[in-house]
Amino acid sequence: FAASSMVTLTPQVQKLDFDPAKELVPITNVGTGTQMIAIKRSLPAKTLPEFLAYAKANPGKLNFSVAGTQNISQLAPALLFARAGVNIVMVPARSEPAAISDLLAGNVDLYFGNSSSLLPYRDSDKIRLIAVRTAQRIPAAPDIPTVAETLPGFEFSSWNGFLAPAQTPEPIVSTIRAEVTAFVKKPEISQRLIKLGIEHAPPMITRGVLLDLAGLDGGAHLNPGRAITPDELKRAATAARVAIGPGDIVVFQLPNWLEA
Repeated sequence: FAASSMVTLTPQVQKLDFDPAKELVPITNVGTGTQMIAIKRSLPAKTLPEFLAYAKANPGKLNFSVAGTQNISQLAPALLFARAGVNIVMVPARSEPAAISDLLAGNVDLYFGNSSSLLPYRDSDKIRLIAVRTAQRIPAAPDIPTVAETLPGFEFSSWNGFLAPAQTPEPIVSTIRAEVTAFVKKPEISQRLIKLGIEHAPPMITRGVLLDLAGLDGGAHLNPGRAITPDELKRAATAARVAIGPGDIVVFQLPNWLEA
């Protein structure tokens, strides 16, 4: 079980002793994890546009916490600040609980974090939740705007799912996929996930995993700007032993800005 960043982002920024794209086969996802932006409530800003305007007026004077480095916690805000043209200082924390503690204590001004970790603080008198990073507002907090409502096109989310060693027999992969999918669709489970800001989605297969397993990119860096053709998708799915049907989603997980 892993977050998408562990098999798609981590290999781009860290040297691993194995190749996730070649040594793992995707089984199915559990849901799409959402992230949100929380700011210190004492700041003279109540919305994302107000915060960005305040940051532009005070370059280098605000800071943000990250739960570790070289991960979504660092790269997502870096992308946002670059798009918005603001200069905000990074303050690394050892973990997400530590980053949230720093925000609650007033030691930092902003934190990008998992909705499941930040939603319990939506009524806190210490922090304010101002935006979610998904394309649409989330059911668990429909009153909180998306970042895209301020910066059109901005979206940053991740899936969480099951993978297995590449040599796992197909019947085992299919059995686990069917069991996990059925479990996640149970009303009591899906509602619990929604309350945590985790959205259920159809099976997701990363383009990187599919293309690498099918040998379509010849070991070269993936180009997210090139659309995968139906024939490529069929060949890749066959190589990955994944049945892709109507309504399924194929995720092009590597964002364009990482290619720069």
